[in-house]
This record gives sequence, C-alpha cells and structure tokens, in this order.
Amino acid sequence: IWTVPPAIFLRMLGEKTLGSKPKSIHTHVFHFVADQPPLTGLYFFACHDPGMSTYRVTLHSNCQPENKEGYIPVTVESLSRTPIDIDAEAQTVHSELFKMGVFPKGAKLRLINAESLANGFPVPTIELNKQAEADLRKARQLSDNVTFVGKGSGKSFFMNDVLLSTFRDINETVLG
Repeated sequence: IWTVPPAIFLRMLGEKTLGSKPKSIHTHVFHFVADQPPLTGLYFFACHDPGMSTYRVTLHSNCQPENKEGYIPVTVESLSRTPIDIDAEAQTVHSELFKMGVFPKGAKLRLINAESLANGFPVPTIELNKQAEADLRKARQLSDNVTFVGKGSGKSFFMNDVLLSTFRDINETVLG
C-alpha cells in the first residue's frame, strides 16, 4: 500500500518522474502546551481567513488519552510565500488561537518548539495535478503488487476526503 505522491515511488524505483519539482510554500510548525482544554471537540481544523497566519490547528488532547503530566498539547501550522521571523510568527499564531476562540481567555499557552520546514506544502496547480496523474499511471504500469491510496491515489486533496477515500480503497482491496 502506497499513500504518498507517486513521484516519490518512481524515484525509489530509480525512474524519472514526468514533470518538474513542484513549487512549495513555506511551512512553519509551532508546538504549544496549554493549561486548560480547548473550547472545541475538534481534532483539527483549517483556518482559511486570509487575514490570519494560522492555517491548521491540531488539538492533540481531543484525539488521544489524557496525559499524566496535565498539559494540553496543540500544534499550529502557518504558511507564507516568503521566509518569516519565526519568533514574531509564534506570537501571532499564539494570539490567533484566542482570537478564534480555541482556548478560554484565561488559558496560558507556552511555546515549546517552533520550526520552519525547508520543503513545505506543494502549491496545488493544474499542472501539478496533471503531472501527478501521469506519474500515477507510470507507477501503476511498473508495479502490479502495489495499491495506491490516499494522496498517492490522485483521487483527493483535502485530508477528510483523503481519509475517507483511503478507508474505502483499503476495504475494497482487502475485502474484495
């Protein structure tokens, strides 16, 4: 079972991909701990407000058992077109968690780690989609014992759709 882009599969086989490396947007990851639980039961959510730096928030305490240390972990990802001041961005996303109402006003959030990823999210384009479809066709021709699911299947982009598609594909493959 292969779940990541087929271009990576082709490279592992020593094959050339059928396109060029996609342009990436800068991705920054911030890990906080809170002293109070979030005000939502969501596991994660995406913020599409162009006026905010926050892109995706993962509320770990909503999807894993309570930890014995008593802290509540939260991860925030932000995206930017150019390099940023990571410390200033950490302050921005910290305040946005309160602005969005994720935590109660009196909660304390402490930054544990902040990092900028060298290769962030690929910028989705029509060209990239066509390239991925061509890579998937080639990968399927080169392997009859690999099932391409998730992002590797080319069927979906958004995480909820990826998870549903992966579940259906694996059930179909395993249960026939």
